[in-house]
Amino acid sequence: MKLKEIVELSKELKNISSINKKIEIISEFFKKLNEDEVKIAISLLIGENPFGKFQIGWESLKNFIFLKEGEESIEIKDIENYLKKLSEIKGDKSRKRKLNLIYEIFKKLNKEEREFFISFLMGEIRHGANKGIIKKAISKSFNIDENKIDELILKKGNFLEIVEGIFKEGKEFLLKEDFEILKPFSPMLAETIHSIDEIPYGKYAVEYKIDGIRIGAHKKGDIVKIFSRNLRDITENLPEIVSILKDIKGDFVLDGEVVLLDEEGKSLPFQDIMKVISRKEREKRENIMPFFFDILYKDGNILFKYKNKERWEILRETVPEKFLIKRIETDKKEEIKKFFEESISKGNEGVMIKKIDSPYFIGSRKKYWLKLKNSYTLDFVILEAEWGHGRRKGWLSNFLLGCLSSDSKKFLPLGKTFKGLTDEEFKEITKILLNKKIGEKEYGIIVKPEIVVETEFSEIEKSPFYESGYSLRFARIKRIRYDKNPYEIANINEVKKIFEDFRKRKGFV
Repeated sequence: MKLKEIVELSKELKNISSINKKIEIISEFFKKLNEDEVKIAISLLIGENPFGKFQIGWESLKNFIFLKEGEESIEIKDIENYLKKLSEIKGDKSRKRKLNLIYEIFKKLNKEEREFFISFLMGEIRHGANKGIIKKAISKSFNIDENKIDELILKKGNFLEIVEGIFKEGKEFLLKEDFEILKPFSPMLAETIHSIDEIPYGKYAVEYKIDGIRIGAHKKGDIVKIFSRNLRDITENLPEIVSILKDIKGDFVLDGEVVLLDEEGKSLPFQDIMKVISRKEREKRENIMPFFFDILYKDGNILFKYKNKERWEILRETVPEKFLIKRIETDKKEEIKKFFEESISKGNEGVMIKKIDSPYFIGSRKKYWLKLKNSYTLDFVILEAEWGHGRRKGWLSNFLLGCLSSDSKKFLPLGKTFKGLTDEEFKEITKILLNKKIGEKEYGIIVKPEIVVETEFSEIEKSPFYESGYSLRFARIKRIRYDKNPYEIANINEVKKIFEDFRKRKGFV
């Protein structure tokens, strides 16, 4: 298939408002694809480079549009090969070398193809056929329940690999084993509670909840892989953890967090460790430490269905004690309260409360795991930003935050905050938001709802001023969540629950 066919499809999709019609057209388009073209074709349609971010801006690309036009469209497999080569260019004069290679692509394209390809490289493909539409078209084409595809995406994470697998193997691809060592999977998640009174009766493992980076740590023979919570391979970012894992005997898969410790052994804020590990070149740090709380695989045995207590005992036999999260087991709420207060006093976020007999569910948020923090904390998305004044002049610093609607189809404003970020973070987020601007307002800008921020607040109030019907009281941003996408944030039902629970505790209901 040639690039011009993708461009023509994109033009057709832009002129259609009906979702069902888009799905029908894309389903027909699928019939034209060879198996080895699927991944790059879907990548081009959804505007997602399968080899990672391009890291060259519009100013460097715009002049390529005016080159003499090519006479014959390029094959999309050739586009894929070029993108792979671009991703491999690193080091000295890498920008110039990338632009030279891009020239080789662009001289073969006509003006329409160039404009489309630049939009793709910038992540700005807009024709109303996102991953959701593609997923529905796949469901229709292969007669697969859309919920089954959702489950697979949650478990395996890589949308493009899943699409390619379905094209090659059909329904059989869905029946494959969810777990494979050295391959990432979505970690088990926890329900948020706001009071010890909400904990149902039973026996629990209670663990410190530390403010770190969630990791999945895999070791098979001499090979070590470390994946982030959003399934990105971050092995090269954490040489300290790689060394620790290599010294542990056996093959295994561990679930845990990585933190940066201060001189007293307390974990430093999430932003501090992100600043360290995101540097391309840095020295190893002794105060970067892992703390593990689960094991899912050990020497050929898959442990997801084992009880939490059984997995903990295997973990204790596998990992040195200094790398284990602090934990107690109890059925007494007063002991949980005391442990929670102890955790807070050591600078942690709170505690995790896990049913002692619970299995491990990939990518699921079930009530087997609960998290209790010191205050209300939810993830929201930035919808708008205003220019600051005084010391913050020149920065975007007053952010309108939003949650998801109950059907996850729109974002609902909840209120503004300018608190929580450091000066460096204000500078950083200003650059990011300006690149995501989709409109202007009197004192600032409207942005694509893509930047997720973990937000702490004291309570939620009813409000006639915001579409959600609620507003946040004394809100402050704790951190920017680069590891989350906007469809992982809190929805309006979670906001309502906090509002209602607060009123009950105050005796208003």
